[in-house]
Amino acid sequence: MSKYSDQFKLTAIQAYLEDGKGFRTVAQRFAVDFSLLRRWVCAFQKHGVGAGGCEPLTMLGHCDTHGVASCSLMR
Repeated sequence: MSKYSDQFKLTAIQAYLEDGKGFRTVAQRFAVDFSLLRRWVCAFQKHGVGAGGCEPLTMLGHCDTHGVASCSLMR
C-alpha cells in the first residue's frame, strides 16, 4: 500500500502542471520531497490516468532513473 493516495498524487501533479511553479515550490506546498513529485509527474506524463481509474498511478513510485531524466521537466 502506498503512503500517498492516488488522489493526493493527482492533486499534486495537477498543481505542478497548472501553477507553472518549480518542483521544489509545489513539493513544499504538499510536504513531499521534490524528487518524489518529479517522479510522479514523469510517470503521469508517460502513462497518464487509466480509463478505468488510476491504474497507472500505481507505477508512480517506480519511475526508473532513465525515465525521470528523459522527461526533461526540470524548472
